[in-house]
Amino acid sequence: MGIDPRIPVGTSGPVLDDQSLERYRKIYREITQELDEAKRDNDHARIMELEKQKEAFSAEIEGATGLGGRRREKSDPERVRKNVSNAVTRAIDAVALEHERLGKHLRNSITSGSAFSYDPERDPQWLV
Repeated sequence: MGIDPRIPVGTSGPVLDDQSLERYRKIYREITQELDEAKRDNDHARIMELEKQKEAFSAEIEGATGLGGRRREKSDPERVRKNVSNAVTRAIDAVALEHERLGKHLRNSITSGSAFSYDPERDPQWLV
């Protein structure tokens, strides 16, 4: 069964838009050039400051891109939770078509909300 690939998993766009990402990359390159100059001038205070800035921009760029420079998407937790909840409900409905008692047990034992839980009213005694 699984999750239907046609249903959006819940993103709300890229972490950084194209303009912002390119601006961050440009600033990163400028900082790298300034850092090289500071190293040539042996300016330790400037080196420390530029390394902090470079690290910060590097973290932002890495957070916005994945392997191979692919864009990362922001997740929308409520949409993801709702999609997972719907997928679980569909799976239980499919189980119930094949095994009515098991479907009823799952409907009564699985709760959703901010977290999913399986809490049966009593031991289902599957092997009895």
